[in-house]
Amino acid sequence: MNSFMYLHENASRTGSECHIYELQVMGGSEPIISHWHDEVEVIYCECSGSIYIEEDVFFFKKGDILFVNKQKLHSCIVNEAGVLTCFLFNYEILVSKQNDWCDENLISPMIRGILHFPVFIKKGHPLYNRTREVLQNIFSANKNTEQRKYVRIKALLYDLIYTFCENDAFVLNYNKGEPQNRIIYVKAIISYMKKNIASPILLEDLCVHVNLSKSYMIKIFKSITGQTPAVYLRNLRLKQAFEYLKSGKSVTQTALCCGIDNISYFIREYKKVYGVTPKKTAVIKDS
Repeated sequence: MNSFMYLHENASRTGSECHIYELQVMGGSEPIISHWHDEVEVIYCECSGSIYIEEDVFFFKKGDILFVNKQKLHSCIVNEAGVLTCFLFNYEILVSKQNDWCDENLISPMIRGILHFPVFIKKGHPLYNRTREVLQNIFSANKNTEQRKYVRIKALLYDLIYTFCENDAFVLNYNKGEPQNRIIYVKAIISYMKKNIASPILLEDLCVHVNLSKSYMIKIFKSITGQTPAVYLRNLRLKQAFEYLKSGKSVTQTALCCGIDNISYFIREYKKVYGVTPKKTAVIKDS
């Protein structure tokens, strides 16, 4: 598994059918900023904290299991140092060439977002022990360096789906109306930030992009992400800076590529979030 010193989610997930990695997290750090992806994410928690999934918040403890369904905007804050073990997979790897019962009644509705995993499986939940057992087997299978390990992981994934199907534990995804519209706005704002990360971005630019007033735009963004657009943009730029520094860019190049022209400010804010200077991060790559 990949291990990370910083509160930072893996940015490169290509070349395999699923992805398993560990996040080494520090209590009291900046949160893992709001994001979304096409994969389902299953998180085994070895620390406590809270996860924000669109309009809902869930408080987890050590040993709890979280399911983040595809395309769900989410962020996470931890209360203590520990590990979050993350298993991501795309439903497409489970599609067969024949339109059988499984495809028609389970996989296809999952791909279309009609069926969801329940978000929170905590100790005492009827499916906790079985879910934890399957996940531990998946993590163990992933340690095999041979590509055939994906046969075992895929079989275990079907086993996990069968467990929830057998117990009628899948959740129907209902349209929430106005709250869902708020999510669309927030995703559009975040996408704009990512696309224009190397350029100056003003609050007015974001308002024009989503056609909202400044006060309402800030209100809905903060209510869903837990951060103002300005703080989110700062953290997004610092997250990108972390990747640039690891790839070999200089501190000055990194700052400019992330839309920050004040180097002193960049160094100060980076150290505040990651606990080390940008130069120290760049040195880690060579050590």
